[in-house]
Formats: sequence, C-alpha cells, structure tokens
Amino acid sequence: MNRSIKKYSYIVLLILLITFFGYYRDYIFVSINAHLKALTYDVDSPPLPAILSFMKDCEYNTIIKIKWVLTFLFMLIYLGISLLALKLIFNNRNYYYIAIGLYMSITLVAGVFMVMGFLIKSTAPTMYEFSRYIMGLAQSPLILMILIPAFKLSKQETK
Repeated sequence: MNRSIKKYSYIVLLILLITFFGYYRDYIFVSINAHLKALTYDVDSPPLPAILSFMKDCEYNTIIKIKWVLTFLFMLIYLGISLLALKLIFNNRNYYYIAIGLYMSITLVAGVFMVMGFLIKSTAPTMYEFSRYIMGLAQSPLILMILIPAFKLSKQETK
C-alpha cells in the first residue's frame, strides 16, 4: 500500500476515534448529570446506561468522585489520540513533550482552581465551574486542533 494512502487512512481512523470518544463521553456525562439532578431534587432518575448501572445506588458525592475519575480517563484518551496524531503528522519527539506539557498544565490549572474553591468557600461554585470548563478543553479535540497548525507554522518558520 502506498505510504501516503496508509497515512491518510490512519488520519481518518483517528478522526473516527475522536468522534466516537466525543459522543461516548457526552453520552456518559449527560447520563451521570441527569442522575445527579434526580438525586438533587429527590425524583426518579432516568434509566442509566448499562455501563453506569452500578451508580444507581451510589451517593451523590461518590458519583462526583467517579465523574472526576472519568474526566481524567477521557483526558488521557484525548492525550493518547493527540500523541498518535502528532506522531503520524510530524514524528517529532519535541512536539510530544509539548503536548504532554500542555495537558499537564491544563490539569494543574484546573486543580489550582479547585483547591482555591476548597480554601475560599465563597468561591467554590465558581471555581468548580471554571475547573470543569478547563478540563472540558482537555477532553476534546480542541487542543489538537490548536497544536497541529501551531506546529505547522513553527515548522515553516524554521525553514
């Protein structure tokens, strides 16, 4: 098989993976949020998907912790997809380190805002929302969509 055809086939596969995990993540988190809302207002929860059925009898705080674990899991999935895409497109080890550093930085910033919310109770809801927003960036293809053009420009500038 021609090398460029193989490369483009892998790119299409990565796009399909990004799409699949995007929809799957959304499905999981929408289901969890609906269940949390039902717990908050003490109403019947909509049926949970089979994969989340274990949460049916969990307490609210336990579900929040599970949600954070899933947040990190999906972030790692998107980091892995980003690294695969960067290897496929650029095959430059320095770009991998930049991507990993960016994901770690995003996680650190989100963590700092969470800690600030714990320390300054009056800011807790705002800090939580901001942390969720930041971590949402790490669970999407947005970082990759920024890195690819940035690295392409960088590559052209060094020529």
